[in-house]
Amino acid sequence: MNLARVALSEGRTQSAITELRAAVQQAELLHSKYYSVHGSVDLGAALIAAKDYTHARGELDHAMSRSEKMGLRLETAQIHYLTGKTARSHGQGWRSHQPVSQAKNILAEIMKEGGAEKLLQRPDLKAMYDESHARNSATRKS
Repeated sequence: MNLARVALSEGRTQSAITELRAAVQQAELLHSKYYSVHGSVDLGAALIAAKDYTHARGELDHAMSRSEKMGLRLETAQIHYLTGKTARSHGQGWRSHQPVSQAKNILAEIMKEGGAEKLLQRPDLKAMYDESHARNSATRKS
């Protein structure tokens, strides 16, 4: 999965998608539920990067049900954020507000817990939180 993330960051989207699909399938075969969900989130992001919004949405919906059942709040926040990003990228900006707001709320809850002071030092989570906060502020002004 880490190699697929590197491939995605280098712009090798199709390679990342192929590697992530294989990694998710392997995680499912090994009954590694966390890695399966985490890989599905990354796969959803890769599919968005490839502008394959229909498959991205399907992957994220599937990951959401598993993530919520397992109580994986950080992954759930990422899925909400990516779902909003998918809607916005697919020309459905009006559908992006609620999931992006949910992502921000989950992150805010996590940040209130002890030991989470450095959560926003992760670049991916900081970008997600900042964009969610900016979108909520812009919506309130409208």
